Amino acid sequence: MMLEETAFINKNNQKADLPDDTLYIVYSIGNSGYQEWQADLLDFSFCRSNQPGTLIRLISDDSPQPRKIHPSQFGFTLVTPDFSQIEGSKTWKVMNKPGSIEFFVNSLSDQFKFSNRNSTVLLLDPDMIFTHSYDPRTKFDRGEIYGQNWKGYGRHFCVETSIYPQLCPRLGRPECGPVMFPFAVKLSDLCSISATVCRFARLGYLKCNNWMADMSAFVTAMVFHGLKMRQIDNLGLCNDWDNRDNAKAPILHYCQPMYDKHANLIWDKRRYQMDYMHGEGWAPVPSADLACNRVDRDVLTLLKLKVEL
Repeated sequence: MMLEETAFINKNNQKADLPDDTLYIVYSIGNSGYQEWQADLLDFSFCRSNQPGTLIRLISDDSPQPRKIHPSQFGFTLVTPDFSQIEGSKTWKVMNKPGSIEFFVNSLSDQFKFSNRNSTVLLLDPDMIFTHSYDPRTKFDRGEIYGQNWKGYGRHFCVETSIYPQLCPRLGRPECGPVMFPFAVKLSDLCSISATVCRFARLGYLKCNNWMADMSAFVTAMVFHGLKMRQIDNLGLCNDWDNRDNAKAPILHYCQPMYDKHANLIWDKRRYQMDYMHGEGWAPVPSADLACNRVDRDVLTLLKLKVEL
């Protein structure tokens, strides 16, 4: 790629240098309406919660048909290649996450990486929102990963999806146990592990053809590089966890369908806004009063606020 094609885009849709900062909020999406509306909701929560740091949206240019790139309205955007072509005709869309993160790291100048080596990078999935500001900058040091405890982790899954199963962490050891998104890492450490994550993810998927093989790749790469994982139980909650009503968690993850008290489906990200066109035509949002837990209520409340803007 030419240098001008790797430039960051600011909220005014202009090419710009990434500013020095001590905190960066980074997430990746594909170039589709489905992932774009999630990114716009995440950005909205970033703004509404007064979240500190520089927001960075990574967009993999993976649309099967030409589609306009829509940058973040509140931060910086970097367009990356499509990394989903794994081998031959085999594709894996999830590969765009580790691929775009490595591309992001490689797009930074040596001077920037040195000047900001101690900066904190908070990595999120696009289907997450901030409910209040969260600042992990002073909570951990270089050589450590500070992230959500991988609830539901089974070492057998990691062994099955990893090319180096001996790197899979064991349960019952919080100082080195498995973490998942969201997690915070110092920029220098992210630069160290990004290529390894990509290699582990690609080969892990070829080994087992499992859609979530990237999760094991991140964890085993951290172990491979000797990073200490510090697990946080109430950082980014999912609605099917036993702690889904924790009031203090700053980040919510709406990856699962939402049901009312009668077990009726009321909302699901997979059925919502498949034809989203950059803020136009938001579909109706069910009442948050129908939801049965804090995650669902807060997500629907924020979504309704966004739709009504």
